[in-house]
Amino acid sequence: MTVGHGTQQPANAVVLPLVIAPTAVLAGLTLPALAKAKEKAQSISCVNNLKQMGLAARVYATDHNDAYPPDILSMKNELTTPKILICPNDPNHKATATLTWDNFDPSQSSYEYVTRGLTESTPGVENKVLFRCRIHGHTCLGDGHVEQKNSRVR
Repeated sequence: MTVGHGTQQPANAVVLPLVIAPTAVLAGLTLPALAKAKEKAQSISCVNNLKQMGLAARVYATDHNDAYPPDILSMKNELTTPKILICPNDPNHKATATLTWDNFDPSQSSYEYVTRGLTESTPGVENKVLFRCRIHGHTCLGDGHVEQKNSRVR
């Protein structure tokens, strides 16, 4: 920086650390909060997926004499996309952009179909776990509601 009659001042050497240091401190404080918010958003998306799966299972049962589907793939007419069957936090399935029912394998699902062979009239069906997220541990019960686990995402 030139001041007055062409003399050089070492102002940049002083100003630069004064600008960088607070910026680095703010970034250090903000990034963990952003990571936590992203983790929470992924958990909420997982719960939404389970709710859609529970609704799909109940719609399937309505169309099939009150019997829940024999497997996850049987619900493909009730689910708009197989992407619903992938938890957003599943490290094994980050590339879901090209996923369709034609190239989906049920073993790719992040969700476990826990209780098979139920019907809408099974005693206590509303309290039986239908689906469980392998990542978060959230569960979808027979009446379609989802119970969230409060543990940290693994």
